[in-house]
Amino acid sequence: MRENRRIRWCVWIFRVCSGNIASVV
Repeated sequence: MRENRRIRWCVWIFRVCSGNIASVV
């Protein structure tokens, strides 16, 4: 269960990074 939370965090950060890159580009 704890790992699931970590995965969700990674996914959230990944999505934010992807959006930021798209905005910059």
